[in-house]
Amino acid sequence: MHHSLQQERNCEFGAGCPMNRSLFSLVIIGLLGVACVNPRTTAQEYKALGKHELASQYFALLYLGDRESPEAQSDFKASLDLMHRNLALDYDKALEAADHQAALGIAVQQDELARWEYSLRVPGSEPNRHVDQLERSRRAALKQAIKKVDDLEVQNATSQERLRSLREAMALAPDDSELSNRYERMRSKLKKHIRVRLNCAQSHQIDCLAAKSLLMQKLTQVNRELFVISTNDSELASFELVLSMNTARQTGRWVMERSGRLTTKLPKKNEFKEQVKNKKGKPVYFNAHANYSSYVMTNQGQVELRLGLQELKPPHKSLFTYSRGLRESDTKRYYTWNGDERAVKGNTNLSSLGTDQRMPLDAEALTRRAWQKLIRDASAKLVNVLEN
Repeated sequence: MHHSLQQERNCEFGAGCPMNRSLFSLVIIGLLGVACVNPRTTAQEYKALGKHELASQYFALLYLGDRESPEAQSDFKASLDLMHRNLALDYDKALEAADHQAALGIAVQQDELARWEYSLRVPGSEPNRHVDQLERSRRAALKQAIKKVDDLEVQNATSQERLRSLREAMALAPDDSELSNRYERMRSKLKKHIRVRLNCAQSHQIDCLAAKSLLMQKLTQVNRELFVISTNDSELASFELVLSMNTARQTGRWVMERSGRLTTKLPKKNEFKEQVKNKKGKPVYFNAHANYSSYVMTNQGQVELRLGLQELKPPHKSLFTYSRGLRESDTKRYYTWNGDERAVKGNTNLSSLGTDQRMPLDAEALTRRAWQKLIRDASAKLVNVLEN
């Protein structure tokens, strides 16, 4: 069965790992430290499975261990030749299918393979044997990518599709000024200049201003291509993002949750801490008593957040809407007691509450935590809409 390097990209050393000189060097260095591996046996096993890329790494390990060994030289050279033949077949198939991007990817692999074997000083290796083919493949892939851009324009495809295809073409020719200018012209047409406005009651202004600050931070820290945040008085602003928020806080108080009397049966002991027994030789027990009360307190912060993005000019098209509420709460409990402590310790449901009378997180902090979560969620969704 034919197995090419391209088919084996999901190799054992990481999903989708590309074949390049640095990877092969790292793998070989790693294998040198694996004493339990028999390189020849492992190489043959991978070869039998058609995993020639992995097999070559173990043959390389044998070759590096003894460069003068005819067997090591022969096995490694045969492994390299097989990979070259497989890549050549894949390259021809890609050309036959007129898939020039796939052909370029294979040409890159062929070039890296040749340079890798040269770096290992394999006799007869030529590091530049695929340079011309690599450049031909790049030009063909670029031509195909530009044709795709032109076709999408004729088909009146969406601007996002055309912009994406332009990025693909630019990746193949990063110094092409014509492509760069074409890309910038289209990006300028798509770019949204957004101003942010608050629509909050006076009583919620402090929270709203803080939420706006976090929102601006989240929007400006991403790698933005299709939108920019404008000042409120900017004449370039074409969209308005309106933030509305209502908050409510509830500060609780310590409330008795339950109370009662605990009784625990304990063995009676003498002054020597020995079990006391009755005349019949049976253990004597007594009841330990304690009175207890448990208390609970809950603070809450609740937020209703809404974001709306719409055009400033008629027909004021709405592009994004987000509306969600969130409640954050914190509850603390403790207990008090008097009497015999042993009666309390015998009741795990009560003793687990603890006697720490520390207050729960205050309602102000809970409110802040709620709107911060909402802003992070809303901003991620908004960026996804703006950039796609």
